Amino acid sequence: MEKIMPVSDLRNYNEILRVCDAEGKVHLTKHGRGAYVVVTNSYLEELQAKMELMTALLAGEASVKDESSWVSIADAKQRLGV
Repeated sequence: MEKIMPVSDLRNYNEILRVCDAEGKVHLTKHGRGAYVVVTNSYLEELQAKMELMTALLAGEASVKDESSWVSIADAKQRLGV
């Protein structure tokens, strides 16, 4: 479950960090609205890896739609040395 805390709780930053370690991220609110997110380094790295994967998948999907870049089976076998 998402952990949401008021930004005023930063006075007790050790509690924020403890929750962040347990949850991976903590959403901080200011005047009752979302304002900041504190994340662990591992959570950030995981998020970045997912974004890179999604970018590569979108590029792959776009290349499949571009029929001019298609290769025949014979050409593929020749390139692979099969």
